Amino acid sequence: CTLRRSDVHGVLLAMMDIIPEHLAEGKIISLGEIGSLCVNLKSDGSETVENFIPSMITGKKVVFRPTKELRDKVQVMKVSLSI
Repeated sequence: CTLRRSDVHGVLLAMMDIIPEHLAEGKIISLGEIGSLCVNLKSDGSETVENFIPSMITGKKVVFRPTKELRDKVQVMKVSLSI
């Protein structure tokens, strides 16, 4: 790998500036072969869309969805215990 630790750290910090903006716009963020990020909202129910107001939102969380390739690699990974 030709990247230094500080390079990777800088990219991750820059992503922290960009990711929240895109998630707030309702976008799904692709992380390429790793997976994607999106926002999941929880809310109180509403009879109609017209009666729904933002204060009914009771929870927000960021969801990571790994690609099939990453899920498959985790399934075959060997696990050992360190004591």
